[in-house]
Amino acid sequence: MGSKRHTLLKGLETAQCSWTAAGTIDKTAAAADSVLGAGERLYSTASALDNVVTYAVPPEINILEVRVILPANDDDAVMDIWARRGVDDYLVKVCKLTCKAGTVEYGSQAPGSTNLFCDTQTVAEATGWRTSPVTYVSTTNHQARTEIYTFGFSDFVFHGHTTCDGDADIEVSGRNSALV
Repeated sequence: MGSKRHTLLKGLETAQCSWTAAGTIDKTAAAADSVLGAGERLYSTASALDNVVTYAVPPEINILEVRVILPANDDDAVMDIWARRGVDDYLVKVCKLTCKAGTVEYGSQAPGSTNLFCDTQTVAEATGWRTSPVTYVSTTNHQARTEIYTFGFSDFVFHGHTTCDGDADIEVSGRNSALV
């Protein structure tokens, strides 16, 4: 993830990063799985699952943005987002994210391709995270993005489970804000 520094006021800068493909949650593995059990919450165990995408946060980033791409309009995907600090730390739950694809096409695609941005991303089960993640532009036929304050956590884990109508592509971006 390349970052640029932008000066907002003298002495106050923000690092802004472009969108990066974190990975794809396999729909078959996600549909056959449920939430992570206590024995699966060690980073090395969870990251080995086919229905998990991991993302290492660059040190200059303290706000992570997440967007999800699915293959067809009205496809659904459910995932839990977890975080860790350290080498092989036990995961801390950030939230549950429920997504629904709209009709806005993802990037420039070959004719007949149907990768679509999720236009709805709903945050739930965020009581263990210091500041609840917030979804922006969660309306019909727009690109929804969910913003998560990282609070110094080094890695995030996206665990798809129960419902995943299509392979879910996870993309992340971020910035550093002194206004946290």
